[in-house]
Amino acid sequence: MVMTLRAAALGLALLLAAPAPGMAGYIVSNTEAKAILDQGRAAEKAGRYDEARRLYRQGAELGDAESQYRLGRLYGDMPMGVVQDFPQAAMWYRKAIEKNHAAAMSSLGWLYMEGDGMPADPNEAMYLFRRAADLGEPGGTFGMAHLYRTGKGVPKDAARAQEWAAKGQPAWRKGAEAGDPRAQLFLGYSLIQGEGVAKDEAAGLAWIRKSAAQGYPPAVHALGTWHEAGIGTVLPKNEVEARRLYRIGATTGYPSSRFRLGVLLLDGRGGPKDAVEARAMVILAADQGLTEAQAGAGGLLSQGVGGPRDEVRARVYLEKAAAQENPNGMRSLAILLARGRGGPKDPGRAMALLRKRAEADDAIAQRIYANFLYEGVSGTKDEAGARLWFGKAAAAGDAEAQMWMGSLLEHGRGGPADGPAAREWFRKSAERGLPAGMYRYGQALSRGIGGPKDDRLAAEWLRKAADKGENRSFGWLGDIAKRQGDLAQARQWYGKAESAGDNYARYQLGVMVYLGQGGAVEEARGLALIRKSAEGGEKLAKEWLARAGL
Repeated sequence: MVMTLRAAALGLALLLAAPAPGMAGYIVSNTEAKAILDQGRAAEKAGRYDEARRLYRQGAELGDAESQYRLGRLYGDMPMGVVQDFPQAAMWYRKAIEKNHAAAMSSLGWLYMEGDGMPADPNEAMYLFRRAADLGEPGGTFGMAHLYRTGKGVPKDAARAQEWAAKGQPAWRKGAEAGDPRAQLFLGYSLIQGEGVAKDEAAGLAWIRKSAAQGYPPAVHALGTWHEAGIGTVLPKNEVEARRLYRIGATTGYPSSRFRLGVLLLDGRGGPKDAVEARAMVILAADQGLTEAQAGAGGLLSQGVGGPRDEVRARVYLEKAAAQENPNGMRSLAILLARGRGGPKDPGRAMALLRKRAEADDAIAQRIYANFLYEGVSGTKDEAGARLWFGKAAAAGDAEAQMWMGSLLEHGRGGPADGPAAREWFRKSAERGLPAGMYRYGQALSRGIGGPKDDRLAAEWLRKAADKGENRSFGWLGDIAKRQGDLAQARQWYGKAESAGDNYARYQLGVMVYLGQGGAVEEARGLALIRKSAEGGEKLAKEWLARAGL
């Protein structure tokens, strides 16, 4: 996963629902409710979350808005030792909102934004964020800036994001200077991004660190994302530190930290690879309702990474992610549906999911959709349609689609053959680092597809492909070496190809070994290789044996 500074917003998904010290100025219903609320706060501060929940519930049932909000937050925010229950959180937020509780508005807004415990509804999120912002709630202005920054539910509009961030600055700075970790995080983020205020990465980072030093999980996570990405010269990229911070966040139960820790563990970034722990972390985050983690858990389970393959369970997670229109979730679910893995086969729904993503300019979905059209997953092959969608994905830079376009153009599938265009797509795929693309480009150069033969350049790309595990390159490298008269080198390449199961190379190696070309004469071994190749269906081997009367 490529990280950018904007990815630092990833960990802010729950921060709008977090407590804001010094903002509890709501009228408590009676003296009894106030006493209960104070006891609940003390219990929460001491980490006795079950006790805090019990006390907040007492105050909430007496009609106290702050107790209702805090009870909702315990259910819907970080687990904090309490089983997460988004519907319960939403219920208590709504009760607090009836009494005009601004922080509850921004908290419920984020549940609608993410689709946690309810269908995602960015319009309702905007309504709640706007109400909260109008009441001076810092989370409301940050939520509005986030909507326009990300384009969720509204057209992406950097200028409007700047406007809302500028509106939030006075409250964020006031709260930050008063020690509110949430306001410190808002202010720090805006300074780093230069959103609503002059860009000052060093000052922004200092505020984030102050917030994190208070143990505020969203700030700890945000600091992790910035260490993972780096911030210019202010904060060098440091995946070891990012991993440490994510682990701290994961220990508190913060789902985004669990997910990012899982990603680093899976990739072996910032420390040793550990697919087993990675899978456990991603599943924990998925069970907390983090949509991208649900998509990730589905992928790990369906592929058997870090544990047994479990496509039935994978499909459950992917259904949840797809319901929130997560691109990875929709694509992965479509594959399972098309193949009938983990549940009933449903090619129609698979194609509909992919088409929706493809029409949203999702290059990966365009390529998978094209593959399915080419295969005839829905019952009828559509090579012309496949060529259209492969073309869109290829133009967007998808290396696999570029290789496919080269193949279709080479063979005239779905439209006229075009050798020069095929060669060009193979080149683009190769230059993007796809081993199969390197192989196909080298093959095209060696065969003279779409232009003059060029064995020197072909060998260069085929060797690159071979170094990346593309074993089909070995036999072609053997052919080139043989044409160039380097029989010893040819024999070595054919030997590697034969070991990889290349039946054509087995025949070529057999003849060279039998005749002593490029090395010692080994008639018995050579004959055995030729016979094995013939048994495998190689026509040249059969013809050789016939000519030799063997």
